[in-house]
Amino acid sequence: MLWRTARWNVPAAAGMQATNWAYAAAPKDGTVVVATYNSLLAEPLYNNPAVRYDPRAFEYIGSISKQQNVCGTWHTHPVKNMAQAKEQQVIVGASASASDSAILPRVLNALLGTRFKVVLGYPSNESRLAVERGETDGVCGLSWSTLKSSSPEWVEKRLLNLMAQTGSTPQPDLPDVPLVVDLVSNPDDKKAVELLSFQQDMGRPFLMPPGTPKEMVAIIRRAFNDTLKDPLFLADADKALLEVEPMTGEAMERILKDAFAMPKALLQRAVDLHGSAEH
Repeated sequence: MLWRTARWNVPAAAGMQATNWAYAAAPKDGTVVVATYNSLLAEPLYNNPAVRYDPRAFEYIGSISKQQNVCGTWHTHPVKNMAQAKEQQVIVGASASASDSAILPRVLNALLGTRFKVVLGYPSNESRLAVERGETDGVCGLSWSTLKSSSPEWVEKRLLNLMAQTGSTPQPDLPDVPLVVDLVSNPDDKKAVELLSFQQDMGRPFLMPPGTPKEMVAIIRRAFNDTLKDPLFLADADKALLEVEPMTGEAMERILKDAFAMPKALLQRAVDLHGSAEH
């Protein structure tokens, strides 16, 4: 069999354009595998008008690791905790309104009364440079695993004052950083925060277009899973400071199915917190 592969980067709209393409226009012959952002898999729940896809229709290959996000300020900034973030404005950058770096500050503002101001137009790398240049005050909604691999000096020198992290349990190397869900007192709001965070368990999603032959999906899934167990891959990942905590494509499908089956009242609260009207 002759297998031709190519690699494209489609950066527009924080991955929305690429995900729309994967759903509606990408070849369905098994030659296309798309790496997209986990936050985009939840956007249809929140009535984002730019969405042209149903996440439940994709064929999921798997994910390399989870992506729990952190929220923090630069080490020289006067705001050191969420209580102080309620008293003083904190400027953070985000690539687009549907990105985690825009959603998490909106949620914190709505639930805790913080004063985060989101400035759009900063891709992940640029958002970190903006902090170093003093254009913004910190980051909020950036994956901790991404930060460790892309800006290791921030971690080594403790250049970021961490105020909160997402997820249901603290990350192993952040045992003392508060969980967002624990900062919320209202039980219904806690459930909404959990719903808003479900996609982060799917970390770095790899998927194939709807309608891809099942036998091709099975082949790619097996190859993906085998790769993540390969000693050479794991050694390279360790050198690159990349976390490997795999999730299978089957598990991703179950998580999405459960999220889209949430009660309407809970979903509406999540929609309100998500800030879909700002899209």
